[in-house]
Amino acid sequence: GYALRHANNVRNMLMRRSSSKSPWELRRHQKAPLHLLHPFGCKVFVTKLKEVRKPGKTDDRATQGIYLGFDEVSLTHLVVEVTPAGPGRVAASSAMDGDSSTSFW
Repeated sequence: GYALRHANNVRNMLMRRSSSKSPWELRRHQKAPLHLLHPFGCKVFVTKLKEVRKPGKTDDRATQGIYLGFDEVSLTHLVVEVTPAGPGRVAASSAMDGDSSTSFW
């Protein structure tokens, strides 16, 4: 699933010996968005929308999740939310902060 797709995206973003461009650049005619890459399975925090947040000063402004890769079409991060009851749903997010030193796997 997600791990295989993430590995394939990383492989397609890197240059090959046979060409001066990566497969991503050859197919899309633009540089690969390397800023979207994070280690698979690292802990991330997804910023909540202002409409969803509670107005209190000490309330959470982000939810914790696990990084699963990024969506090639919309160029957003794929994150599974971590709740006290266990893993939640997979969500796409453009506002994310990753901690590559901490891995859940």
